[in-house]
Amino acid sequence: MTKGSRPAVPRNRRTIGVRVRATLPRVRTMLAIGAALCVGVFVCIVGVANGSEGSTLTLVEAIRIGLEQAPTLRQAEIELEIARLELNAEFSTLLVPTVNLNLSPPGLTTAGWSAPFSGTLSAAMSLPFGTSSQLSAKLDVGWDPATGSWSADGLNLSYNQRLSLAQSSTASDSIDKRRQNVSNAESALGRAQAELVVDVAESFSQLLATAEASQKAELALVVAAQNLRQAEVDADAGLVGETVVIQARISLLIAEISVDDRAVQLQESQQEFFSQTLGLPAVVELVPPGFAFEAMIGDAGVLVADEEVVAIAVASSSVVTNAKEALVGAQATLSKTRLGIDPDMTVQAGLSDKGFTLGWSVSLTLFSPTWSEEADIARLEVELAEASLHNAINQATSSIRNSRADLDTAIRELDRLPLEEERWALEEQMMRSKLESGLISQDDWNDFLEQLGGFQLDANERAIALFVALLEYRSSLGFPLEWEGWLE
Repeated sequence: MTKGSRPAVPRNRRTIGVRVRATLPRVRTMLAIGAALCVGVFVCIVGVANGSEGSTLTLVEAIRIGLEQAPTLRQAEIELEIARLELNAEFSTLLVPTVNLNLSPPGLTTAGWSAPFSGTLSAAMSLPFGTSSQLSAKLDVGWDPATGSWSADGLNLSYNQRLSLAQSSTASDSIDKRRQNVSNAESALGRAQAELVVDVAESFSQLLATAEASQKAELALVVAAQNLRQAEVDADAGLVGETVVIQARISLLIAEISVDDRAVQLQESQQEFFSQTLGLPAVVELVPPGFAFEAMIGDAGVLVADEEVVAIAVASSSVVTNAKEALVGAQATLSKTRLGIDPDMTVQAGLSDKGFTLGWSVSLTLFSPTWSEEADIARLEVELAEASLHNAINQATSSIRNSRADLDTAIRELDRLPLEEERWALEEQMMRSKLESGLISQDDWNDFLEQLGGFQLDANERAIALFVALLEYRSSLGFPLEWEGWLE
């Protein structure tokens, strides 16, 4: 049968779903039906303390509360603030001089004051040139009691420059390291935010499902009690035997046990979600989330189709960047080791009231008994750094592609949902006809309804699955989450 020849089958109220390329009216219809399915959930999740009864909590509100309350997230934010302050401090050290004032008041002796009041004003700063570079100035001042004024006793200006091939790092390397620390902290904060949003969304969805399962268990208990009463009436009328009554009692006991189990699961889920995850003092009513499917699916489709973002994200990932830095350092060490003599030159220049001075010195290592071993170690460390970089690239690529595969799977699962809806609608129509014709028993019908309910729960969770997959993929790419635009 072709798609165009399929019979028109009315949708059952329990069935929800939306084609991935769905129009907005169909999305709204699906959301309305999904909301109707969760009416019973509202009864199960009600405020119990601090006057919270009647209050509600949406997924958007839950995520925002989680972002404000999570201690791990606050820790990542503090670490980022520290990294930025350390970078600013490093810039200040290299570009702004440190000024010191040393005062020497006169001492008191048996002959009177030992010396006039004097002091030294000095300033020094490091410059990002070569291995190390420092510019300093010193001014000696004194107080002349005879004239009652200050006098400058001497001025000294000096510059010191060190160039060393034995030291692979330069003065500006510290800034680069601080910048990388900031980048790593930003990435860590982004990952922490994504994990928190995903955890809240999954817990929110799971709590809704647990509450709905608890409600279904209570409805099953009511049905089991009715079946037992009917079996007892039929047994009194001689229509059924004692075995039927015993079986009905067993079914009632099973239903009671299921209700107790579901109630415990619901209470534990509520405690974990509201108290531990969100830090709320009370249980409140959850509102089933509504998704902006067109925005969410549009963003997902663009990301899945873009191959360039994967290569860019791999190259800029912290694990690859750190591996590249380690390789550069290992190569510099190898070059220095092969040079062997380790030349180290220092240039000094000064200007004082006595005139200008200029000097320099060079130091060389003429022989070291460990040169051969050090060269071999440096060469092996370069090979090790190259292997680590290769592994880091593979690791980052695999992680990002796995996230993209999960997102692509979530899109396909939601895309074929209308076909599955139609299949279940046809099966329900067929099973209902069999029940009315007496071809199946009431138990068979109940089993089918249970299977149908499982499909409905799965259909409800597919939107959450797409939401979570999209969050995780954007996080793996290092993109901002931008989750607010996907929820209504």
